[in-house]
Amino acid sequence: LSYMAEFSNAFNSMTEELASRHTKLQKMAERDDLTGLYNRKYIMWYMDVLEEEKKPFSLAFVDLDGLKFTNDTYGHEAGDFYIQASVAAMIKYLQNYARLSRIGGDEFLIVSETIDSVQLAGLLEKSREEFRRIGEESGEFEQSFFHFSFGCIDMDYDKYNVAEVVQIADGLMYENKQEYYKKNVEWLEAKSKEEGVNALERGVFYKVLQSGPASGKQPGMTNVVVCHYRGRTIDGKCFDTSLGGCPLAIRMRELIEGWIIALKQMHVGDKWEIYIPSELGYGKISQPGIPGGSTLIFEVE
Repeated sequence: LSYMAEFSNAFNSMTEELASRHTKLQKMAERDDLTGLYNRKYIMWYMDVLEEEKKPFSLAFVDLDGLKFTNDTYGHEAGDFYIQASVAAMIKYLQNYARLSRIGGDEFLIVSETIDSVQLAGLLEKSREEFRRIGEESGEFEQSFFHFSFGCIDMDYDKYNVAEVVQIADGLMYENKQEYYKKNVEWLEAKSKEEGVNALERGVFYKVLQSGPASGKQPGMTNVVVCHYRGRTIDGKCFDTSLGGCPLAIRMRELIEGWIIALKQMHVGDKWEIYIPSELGYGKISQPGIPGGSTLIFEVE
């Protein structure tokens, strides 16, 4: 009897250990190591099950806009923080309504059986604002752009299969990225109509804040210009400034096109606020503190 009791205890212990190992292995197979979210394999399987049972669901495709810049500028530990901050923001608003998965370095799929695509988009808007707040409060990566783009869609089994609905959500996400550019274009158009704002060539505008002597020199392309400046995006965020330090000294030909267009018209002693479309600034390429597609605002003296 004693032997049987010992055998039973050992057997139960072994069974519990095997069950624990099975649970760990299953979790490893389903979860992303860095974030703890579901991985691509799991979320695609989950949607296949929903499709087989014809259960309705909404889907969001999410892409982090500043991860590559953060990795390149601050290193991969900062990149990991960037990813985890985005996940914390999404979990805060979505964990009770959806299954979140990381399907690539900067890409996520979110699937919900309980809310539609409009509601899902609303929660992602809140998550995006939370992500921005986390980035600002961290204070460590001031030049990073804490922002993500997303596209949401409701599954329609009469029109799509799983692969197609994921592709459509991906396309909607890229349209969402373009909304930032569109917002900047609209801001510049509205600014151009304000009193005191004047037009230069190629869509650059300016406002005179202070005038130097009309006889003052104007720079040419081979000249070195010396100036104080402060650069902002349309949300008012300062991304660079010489104020409080040494002025910038640089050859005209080394400046971005928008600066060259404006400075050629300025006299020594002038102080202007200059508004530059993204095409004459940094275009679609993100820079420190400047998302791709940004209209640039410079106060230049």
